[in-house]
Amino acid sequence: MRLISLLLCVFAALTSFSQKSRNYLKAAVGTNATFMDCATAIGYGVSGAIRAEHKSNLGYGLKFDVNTLVGGSKSLNVQTSSSYYFSGIAIGAMPTLDYSIYLLTRKRLEITPRLGAGIAFISSNGGFKEPNQGISNFNNYGANYVQPQFNSKGQLVNATAESKGLYVSINPAISFGYEVKDKTKLYLEYGYFFMYSDEIDGLNLPTASNESNDVFLTIQIGISKHINSFISQRRF
Repeated sequence: MRLISLLLCVFAALTSFSQKSRNYLKAAVGTNATFMDCATAIGYGVSGAIRAEHKSNLGYGLKFDVNTLVGGSKSLNVQTSSSYYFSGIAIGAMPTLDYSIYLLTRKRLEITPRLGAGIAFISSNGGFKEPNQGISNFNNYGANYVQPQFNSKGQLVNATAESKGLYVSINPAISFGYEVKDKTKLYLEYGYFFMYSDEIDGLNLPTASNESNDVFLTIQIGISKHINSFISQRRF
């Protein structure tokens, strides 16, 4: 409830700010790449945002993201000593701050660096392609870190890992937009999600090599629509 209240407060502030600003709705689709406790793999995601830009080109916004995250020992032909693999979903919301730089005639080209910080809900499940590695991790660290898998005879044959919860994320990004027609822009965005946890991929072993926070990058193509006429006709 506190998170919902915070997002509503941010939206109210944006609405108030929007009366003197240029206002936009944004939507995008794209891919992501994970940098976690297994080899890099490619997932996909979508995002949406409401953004208000002041005459000084300083912008504020509220951004929502949904990303499927994957990783595995054979992904992208990356060689790794770990046989761990995982799949998960990340659903996030965050306020953002950005600054737009306009180029070309009629300011058709827009370059916008942006910084966001917020909360993401993550749910991930993983396992080990090499059973001996799963068994070894269970024997060394116990059920608090990996879950044992037994066969019908009660023999330990492998182990799995999972995580679920809310996590803090920082999202620096830069986008390049081009006005294709009046009040409509297409844009390409490149960004990173730095998660303040090593549990995003489900695996969080208490070892020195497993202390780094999880990270994934996103590359998206989207559309931005100028909606001042819509905002001016409504009172929130």
